[in-house]
Amino acid sequence: MDSIVFAPIPSKVRDEVFATLAQMFGYRNVKLFFKNKKLLITKGGPRQEVFAVTNEQFNFIFNKVKTELGREPYCAGVFVGIYGKKFKPSLDICEKLFKMAKRNAIMINEQAAILFSYGRDVMLKSITKVYEPLHEIVVVIDPQENVVGLCKLITRNFNKTLCNECIVCENIIDKGWYLRKGH
Repeated sequence: MDSIVFAPIPSKVRDEVFATLAQMFGYRNVKLFFKNKKLLITKGGPRQEVFAVTNEQFNFIFNKVKTELGREPYCAGVFVGIYGKKFKPSLDICEKLFKMAKRNAIMINEQAAILFSYGRDVMLKSITKVYEPLHEIVVVIDPQENVVGLCKLITRNFNKTLCNECIVCENIIDKGWYLRKGH
């Protein structure tokens, strides 16, 4: 396997990352979170990972770790997501941006949150609150507003869905995934 190298992110990729996150959490919130931060992307590994670092972290990585020690860090700063054909945001960045924006999320009851953290999808009857506007990919939170994962909306019209037992949101990733498979 090739060694992983951290590099400043190309502007085209940065724009795609910001556009995806702005759709989910609002441009102002994304701009505020990334103020005084630089984006790095990994090259040479099985996938390209995006990280947000402060100027201090950036200087430490490029002036100390890489130059003086001749090594690459394993990770740095806040894990923003994976860049491939399409940018996939991480749970970490979604949690931070949800706490700022309070949008693009569904709250589910306690039992559903436990089931979701084991990989299950969300039924209509489990949703207790909706934080609009909703995007295609939505943050799933428990009754205490703890982020438990991300899901893909199957329908946006929760009121007109006839079946209370219907799946309305497919699990993409949940915090339990890291314990079950975690890579």
